[in-house]
Amino acid sequence: MASESVYVPCDEEILQGDIVADLPWGAIEAPLIVCRPDNARAPKGKARFDEVSGFDHAFRRKREAGKEFVHAKAGRGPGIVLWHSCEIADDVRHGNIQRAVVGVAPIFSMEDRLNKTDRGAVRELRRTAMFPLPQLEVDGEHLDEGYVDFRWIWSVKRSLLVRRLAGLSDCYLESMYRHLEMFLTRRRASTTPGGATVEAS
Repeated sequence: MASESVYVPCDEEILQGDIVADLPWGAIEAPLIVCRPDNARAPKGKARFDEVSGFDHAFRRKREAGKEFVHAKAGRGPGIVLWHSCEIADDVRHGNIQRAVVGVAPIFSMEDRLNKTDRGAVRELRRTAMFPLPQLEVDGEHLDEGYVDFRWIWSVKRSLLVRRLAGLSDCYLESMYRHLEMFLTRRRASTTPGGATVEAS
């Protein structure tokens, strides 16, 4: 599918399917390791590291108990907004915009991460965890041909979605969510003359 039919300009509001540059992504370490700064208000300083059992007040919400930070293996790069726009707007309406969170997934380069056989399988939608995206050129920004990796879905603060590059067209967005449904359930929705049905993959 040509890139012109895939990408559309960004809206003023953050929308489902927006492509964002410089998003963090990652996974929580195992065993769970947390740290507590000696002085949470200081920009720099010492901190104590330990497993959760080493903190008497780990993860308590009260301010007087202190704040713990969870260690994660993380990367940074382009990603895509997965949550519906209504979910994002509801978070903003019910609290501080800086605290609202958004579900995202990273976009990886096919050339950097996949061999020739796997690249072909992703393009043909034969890898349920991966959804292909053509290369993107917009306002001097370049993204190689890549894929959304559903295995790395997580939430980030809305305030991190600063450099939005483009959105997905309605048709391509629907295609991605049908693929995501396959990834989550191994079932696909199909439309028949009698209405919508669900088939096993």
